[in-house]
Amino acid sequence: MKKLALGIIGISGKMGKTLYSIISHDPHLIFIGGVRQNNLENTIEKSIFSLAERADVIIDFSSSISLENILKACLKYNKPIVIGTTGYTEKQKLLIKEFSKKIPIMYNSNFSIGIAICKNIIKQATIFAKNIFEIDISETHHLQKKDAPSGTALSISDNIKEIVKKEIPINSYRIKKEVGTHKVSFYNDEEEFEITHKAKKRISFAKGAIYSAKYIHNKKPSLYSFEEIFL
Repeated sequence: MKKLALGIIGISGKMGKTLYSIISHDPHLIFIGGVRQNNLENTIEKSIFSLAERADVIIDFSSSISLENILKACLKYNKPIVIGTTGYTEKQKLLIKEFSKKIPIMYNSNFSIGIAICKNIIKQATIFAKNIFEIDISETHHLQKKDAPSGTALSISDNIKEIVKKEIPINSYRIKKEVGTHKVSFYNDEEEFEITHKAKKRISFAKGAIYSAKYIHNKKPSLYSFEEIFL
């Protein structure tokens, strides 16, 4: 059986290194190259196009700066892409949607299998609770995380807002040695319940991204979400 060839954009980052480690130990995968985040911009562009030409699927955990070049490279060579980068503007999110009409794109802020299952549970809980309970969200991450609220918290908030038709408060906290915790609280004067996901190791996100790469390979052009795999 032919091995699935994966290319990583953001190979020098924590997620990039974790992805490389997993790919190296998976007999069904082959690592064909990566692009570092700290290259000069013209080198980044050339490397991205070269990588897209050789890979079966691209996995991107870099920064929002190179998004357009990454999408153009994948479109040129008709390659699927898994995007785990966060901090995009609304304009950039629209760009991802536009390109997904021509190539398969899996875009998610959190590739933990546990959070994907939790997001589906949260949607169902919100349907039953929307007229009975107030709802808020809290997220806690390590001090190095630049965006706040986290992309996952914003995604959960968007899902809830579609059901309750109002803004959902999000509380963000940054502490040392915290991989990532998300909690959705449902409460009123009489009772309260919570749905919580706590990431213990970064490898859980990397495994989910690779799971996504296997899933999206040979799929039709569309914008896929990680949680739909676990419906």
